[in-house]
Amino acid sequence: MTAGPTLQELHDAFMGSPLYEEMLESIGGRRPVEDSCAKRQHFIPQLILRHFARPDEPRIAQLETSTGRPRLVTVHEAASRRNFYRVTSANGTQHNRVEAGLARVEHHAAPVIRKLLAGFTDVTAPDEATLSHFLALLTGRTPSGSQRAARNADTTMRILLTDKVIDSDTFAERYAGAFADDTPDELEALRERTLRGLGDGSIAYPDERVLGVWTTFQSAGTTAQLIFQLHWTLLLAEEGEFVTSDTGLATIDPTPLYPWSGTGLTSSPAAETTVPLGRHACLLLTPTDPMAGRRIVHVSRKRVDEINLRTYGWAERFIFGAGQEAVTRVHKHAKQRPRLVARPRPARHVLLFEADPHDHELAREHERRGWPPRLPSDGEMCDYVVLDTDDNPVEPSIAAHALARRRAARRLGTDHLPTSSFRLTAREPPSARR
Repeated sequence: MTAGPTLQELHDAFMGSPLYEEMLESIGGRRPVEDSCAKRQHFIPQLILRHFARPDEPRIAQLETSTGRPRLVTVHEAASRRNFYRVTSANGTQHNRVEAGLARVEHHAAPVIRKLLAGFTDVTAPDEATLSHFLALLTGRTPSGSQRAARNADTTMRILLTDKVIDSDTFAERYAGAFADDTPDELEALRERTLRGLGDGSIAYPDERVLGVWTTFQSAGTTAQLIFQLHWTLLLAEEGEFVTSDTGLATIDPTPLYPWSGTGLTSSPAAETTVPLGRHACLLLTPTDPMAGRRIVHVSRKRVDEINLRTYGWAERFIFGAGQEAVTRVHKHAKQRPRLVARPRPARHVLLFEADPHDHELAREHERRGWPPRLPSDGEMCDYVVLDTDDNPVEPSIAAHALARRRAARRLGTDHLPTSSFRLTAREPPSARR
C-alpha cells in the first residue's frame, strides 16, 4: 500500500483548484457573493441524475421504497424541493446564496466527473480536489444528511451548555461579572431556567434545515481534504445498472470501532463509501486499499446488485435508475434479502468521566452488553455513558455529572469541590468527526 499525499501535495492540489481560487476570492471580498433565482433546488445534482438517463429516454425512473411504486420523472423534477436552500437572514431578508454556492461547485465538478467517467482520463490533482469538495457537500446537502448534521450539532450544543450551567457555584463564579446587577438568587433562577430550556427544547437552534446545511458548509473544507486522501476506485458495471437515491451515497462499516459507532468515511479501516455516478459507474472510497491509488475495476452484476442494496438502504424515500425495470429489481432484491440492505448507523455521543477504582458498576454493566468496560482518553481509562440518538442529552449529562461529583467527593473526603477536582467531557461520534 502506498503512502497518501504529503501536506505539500495536499496544499498544492487544493490551491490549484479553480473552485478554491474562486472561493478564496469570495472570502477576500474580491468576488461578489452570488444569489440564485432558481426556485426548484436539487439536493442530488442534475449533473449526476442525467447520467442515469438512457439516450432514448430523457426521463429516469423514481421508485418510492416504502411502497415499491415506480414512475418516470424528468431530471428537473427528481430529487428536488422548492426553495429548499432559501435562507432568511438576521435582518429578515431571504436569499438563495446557498443554492448559488452549490451551483458554483457543480459548475466546476461537472467536467471532472466527465473525465472520471472516461476512466480517470486527464484527471489532475486539482481536479480531484474540486471533486472532493463536491462530494463533501453531497454528504450533507440532502434532507436526510442535513437533518443528521443538525441533530449532531444540536446534541453537542446541549451537552456543552449543560456542562456550563449544571453546577450552581461554578455558574455563579463564571457569570457574576456578566450579570453584576443580579442577586445570587436571580443568578440561580437564570441557571435553572437555562437548564430547563435545554431539557424541554425551548433553547434550541431556530431552523434545523438551515443549521444542517450551514454545518455541512462549515465542515466541507476539512471533509474534502479527507476525501482527497482516500483511495478512489471507479467501479464499471459489466452487467446490470447502478441506481442512485435521494441521499446520493451509502457507507458500510463491517468492523466498527465500538458497537455503538456510527458509519463514516473512515470510521474503521474496512469502511466503504459508494457514490453512484451513472447507470454504469460508481465511485468507491476506502481508507485502505491493497492496490492503493486511483484505479478502475470492472464488476459483475452480483457486485452491482450488492451496491444497489446499500443505495436502497440509505435512501430517505426514493431511488432513481435508468428505467422501471432497474429500480423494481432493486426493490425486489431488498424484500427478498433484507439482511443485505445496509442502513445508516446513527451517530451517538459519548460522555467520559474519571473512573473510580472502587466503583465498577458501570464497567460491569457495559461488559454485560458486550461493550468495553472502560474507554481510553488522554492515556487514562475512563468510565462512559453512551447517548441514544433520540435521547435528550441533558438528563444523562446531569446524571453523569452527579456521579462524577460524588466520586470526586469520596476521593477527596469533602463535600465542597472545586471544578478542577473532576471532569466530564463529551466525545463526538466517529461519523460526525470523520
